[in-house]
Amino acid sequence: MPVVPRRALPPGLQRRRQLCQRLLGPQNFLTTARDITGPWSDPVRLHSHGFDASLFHAPDGTCWLPSMSADWRPGRERFADIEIQRYDPVERKLVGKARVTFAGTAVGVTEAPHLYHHDGWYWLVTAEGGTSWTHQVTVARSRDLLGPYEVDPVGPLLTSAGRPDLRLQEAGHGSLVRPQHGGWYLAHLAARPRAAPHPWPAEPATDHFDAPQLATCWSTLRRPATVD
Repeated sequence: MPVVPRRALPPGLQRRRQLCQRLLGPQNFLTTARDITGPWSDPVRLHSHGFDASLFHAPDGTCWLPSMSADWRPGRERFADIEIQRYDPVERKLVGKARVTFAGTAVGVTEAPHLYHHDGWYWLVTAEGGTSWTHQVTVARSRDLLGPYEVDPVGPLLTSAGRPDLRLQEAGHGSLVRPQHGGWYLAHLAARPRAAPHPWPAEPATDHFDAPQLATCWSTLRRPATVD
């Protein structure tokens, strides 16, 4: 296992052309392996100004790193914009200038960007509202990788905000998965309310939904998270 900082946030894992890629934050280290069981390469530091980054492999073969742009200095914005920068897999480093692609919505606390290309659209899935009661999954799309991105006019892809009757709360922070057998799944966080406070009450959850034409209907997952 590669040596990473002791306080690493949850990793992102991808498989691309027989190569497993794993991102570890908040300083955004990248490690790779030919097999998910390892051995994993030594970590390469990408940048440290935004956590919960991900990798996006564009249709033209280029690789990009979308991430939250954060300024940790006192008086500055900790959750600013979503930015993107090109990653060179041969040199194993970021190249070119980082560009802002999405400023988020009025909900704020925009983070955890994931990019997808489907039916001629670039889909940007982000978390907003903070990992708490107003947590949500926000979707925006663009015809161009660098934007501008249009926010889904219907509202968040998933949230349990305003529904205190639900057993699962704080639903958000999602990413899309399309398995080999078809269909779409949204992996996301949720929490079960407790009488006593918990230092990190989130737990993973998965929702299955039918969205064969994301480009025309945005999404059909217009419901809160369920226990199933």
